[in-house]
Order: sequence, then structure tokens, then C-alpha cells
Amino acid sequence: MKKIFLIPLLSLIVLGACQSEPESLEEVEVPEKSEGFFWEGEHNDKEVYILGTIHMGAEEMYPLRDVVEEVIASTDYLMTETYIDDPDLQEEINELRKENFYLEGDERLSDQLNEEELERLRHMVENNNLTFDMANSMQPWAVRDEYNLFLYKESDYSFNRGVEEYLYENIPEGTEIGSLEDPIEQIDILRSPDIEGMVYHLKKLLSTPIEEILEETNQSVKAWRAGEERFIDLSREIDMDSENAKAAEDYVNRMLFIRDENIADSIEDAIENHEAETILFAAGYAHFFGKDNVIDLLAERGYDFERK
Repeated sequence: MKKIFLIPLLSLIVLGACQSEPESLEEVEVPEKSEGFFWEGEHNDKEVYILGTIHMGAEEMYPLRDVVEEVIASTDYLMTETYIDDPDLQEEINELRKENFYLEGDERLSDQLNEEELERLRHMVENNNLTFDMANSMQPWAVRDEYNLFLYKESDYSFNRGVEEYLYENIPEGTEIGSLEDPIEQIDILRSPDIEGMVYHLKKLLSTPIEEILEETNQSVKAWRAGEERFIDLSREIDMDSENAKAAEDYVNRMLFIRDENIADSIEDAIENHEAETILFAAGYAHFFGKDNVIDLLAERGYDFERK
């Protein structure tokens, strides 16, 4: 079986808290069994659960807390962001990714990146089975994908130990698995036609020190394990005075708002039409916090979920 995951957002901000609670993520004690972010509801004579996941992981993240493990063990139908077990569909996706993979004509990323950014690009290709000439001629979105994969190789975590992988391995044998998002449509949503905007986001990624990104990754995992979203920037707000507010707004719209609507549509359809009695929906936790998130969209449609 093959899965496609969206690379998770890495930017975290440590926030203040009440006196009776930890005031920073550093003060948070990670539980033996990961808390995660978990909601439950009962609709249309079905037991329905939502698990906010993180797409990378390590062995020490598991098992999850008892209430989540009990749901995993009794799930009739699991839906994750994108699940692919059809070889023909996978081949179609591979072909789509090859389209517009390279810049046109003599265009090169080096014409738009500064020396510091180019140096980080060179460091990435040295450790990622690429040549600099190849990376230099790739579309910004393709380089961002490769650079994020490189970063996770440098971290203590693996996509093979992400939460979705854990679910696939631990649901009951014979449990049906479906996708919350259409994988073809997802590619169209995530691949912006705005080359200027794509270059802006690539430069932003390459200009951030690798050590800082790895530390933020560690904090992201810790916050998820502790169930402490207070220490993660999930506001979805755009600084309209930023260097390229239009590109930032477009990125959040494509990464979250559009996809949230699609995920909410899929959840509603499964609740109303699927015959399973116990359904577990699992998607990256960023989809369940902030303005117009999936939980809020479902509430507007009459589906209430309680945080557990």
C-alpha cells in the first residue's frame, strides 16, 4: 500500500500560559502514552472519531493513550488524508508529478536565490541523491519537497513511523480504508501556478537555519505527544505587511482552507452514507485548529464533536 502525505508545517511559536499550567513547552512533561488530539461524536447511529495526527514519528511515540487505542482496535472504517492501494492510480499520480517538474527553457533557481540559499541547496543535494544542476532546474515546489525530505532525514523521525502508518498496522484485519482527499485533486491544490509565490516560499525555507527547523520539528512532536496545542502557532492569520502577503495568503488558503472544506465534505459523506458503525477519521492536526477548521465546518453542518 502506498500513501501520500502532505509535508507538515514546521513553524512553531512558544506561547505563554496560565500560572497553574506549564508556561512553556520546555516545562511540559511528555506522557508515556501519547495524547495526540482526539475528538468523538455520535451521528446517524454511528460512533465517529477524529484523530489529529502528525505524519512523522518514532517508536517511543507509541502506543497512544488507552481511549485512542480502544477506538483503533474497534474501527470498522478508517479514512486518512490520502490512501492509495491502486497501482494504476499511483502511476497516474507519478505521471502528474513529472509534468511541469522542471523550469522552462534556460530558467534556473540560481537566478533568484542568494548565496546563502544556494549553499543550503548544495548541502541538500549532496545528501539527497541529486546533482546541483538537476535541483537548480527544478520547479520551486519540487525542490521544496526534496528539501523537506532531506530535513526529515536529518531529524530523529521517520515517515515510516508516522501516526497514519501506526494506524494501518494496528487497525483490525479487514478494516476498510478510504481517503479524505482525492489524490489527483490534492496535487492540483498544492501545486501553485504562481511561480513568484513558489520562489518566495522556497527562499523562506532555505533561509531558515537547518538547526532551527530540526528544533521546531522536535517541539512539534513533543506538543503532539503531550496534546498541548497551546504551544503551536495554529492561528492561520496572515501578516498583510509581510514581504509577500499575497503568496502567504495563497499558501494558507491552498494548504488549509480549501483542503479543510474537502475533508469536511468527505467526513459528512461517510457519516451519512457509509454502512460502518465505527469510523475513525485521521488527518494532520493543523486541519482541526484555527479559523474555519474542519471541526468548526462540521459544527456548522450540525455535527458536534467533543474533545477527549
